[in-house]
Amino acid sequence: MIEKSEIKTSETNGDITISQKMKGLTKEQLADVVKNAHWCAKTDPYQELIINKKENMALLIEEEQKDIYKIADHYGEGIQQLKLIEECGELIVAVAKGEDKNIIEELADVSIMLEQVVYLMDCKKKFKMAKAMKINRQLGRMEGEE
Repeated sequence: MIEKSEIKTSETNGDITISQKMKGLTKEQLADVVKNAHWCAKTDPYQELIINKKENMALLIEEEQKDIYKIADHYGEGIQQLKLIEECGELIVAVAKGEDKNIIEELADVSIMLEQVVYLMDCKKKFKMAKAMKINRQLGRMEGEE
């Protein structure tokens, strides 16, 4: 098991970095690092876990997604839809006030709730299609402006 002492926190910017000797970790070893790093990452939402290999970042995202789905399953669709409404309202207030730190936090909250509601409604493909359609429609409008 990798010790917490092998996970370094930068004094200048608060980022979590993995020491050079840990670069060649297997996925299982990296998962252990990620689990041990959560204690630090959760103390400040702006800290990042910096990992040098792209496939290892995918592992971190997969672990995060499992946690998001676990929360969604615990509370259920109805409650999480209400929570999404609440978080959207908080985002509107943060944007209206122009407070960058609050905007970032509320964007994260809305993003988490969106992912949960899409998961609970079992509409990931339809959601992605609707999103792509709206992006393409707006690109078409922009071409018409030129």
